[in-house]
Amino acid sequence: MKLLSAFLCSFCLVGHVQAQFRHYTVHRAVDERGNQMAKAPTVFLGHGCSGIVASQTKDYVDDFSKSGYNVVVIDSLTPRGLKSVCKNLAPDFRPYHRMVEFFEVLEIISKESWHSGKAGYIGFSNGGALGLNLAGEGRGFEAIVSYYPNCGKGAVPNRHLKLPTLVHLGTADNWTPLKFCDDIRGITQRMIHDGATHAFDIRSPRRDFMGEVLEYSDGANKTARVATKAFLDKALK
Repeated sequence: MKLLSAFLCSFCLVGHVQAQFRHYTVHRAVDERGNQMAKAPTVFLGHGCSGIVASQTKDYVDDFSKSGYNVVVIDSLTPRGLKSVCKNLAPDFRPYHRMVEFFEVLEIISKESWHSGKAGYIGFSNGGALGLNLAGEGRGFEAIVSYYPNCGKGAVPNRHLKLPTLVHLGTADNWTPLKFCDDIRGITQRMIHDGATHAFDIRSPRRDFMGEVLEYSDGANKTARVATKAFLDKALK
């Protein structure tokens, strides 16, 4: 799985917060002519356990920035000297440890003139679990979208969500099985994608990654993307 911590794009700003674990990139919302929008809501992206996946991140940045959202991408691993936290490679690092940088960067961008005042979150796998933790905190963000999260109690100790939350789960996901999400209360919308594996939205051929079969599903990805946009539009626009 190819990883890339940054990629070239239009209207990118790189921010380094003084605190130890803050590294983020801002991608400004653009209109139908490709011009920066003066003000727009902001969506934060939370990567999975192997860090920022360039193709996945670019896919969401391009899609949502052209849909009228600023997009903030936060790298939680590189500043900590980590390359991967998959399969317990970093046993002392949990998804909820990442909340600190998301809340701090949210506070920073809330003072920017281009931010309309409303923020949402989309996270994947470890970042999906981070989203559930943010929803459990119940502050800062208007809505949370969580893709194939690790719903285990070690990853998400707070089982009661306080923010509108959409969760995407695949029936063929053996890495983070959907059954572990059953006892989490407060999930607003739960979408079950039949036959979808873990990481079903990453446009890569069927592959084995750390002993798990991952496969892109065009149907599940398109269905999930439409639902995600509708969910965020309702909360942020």
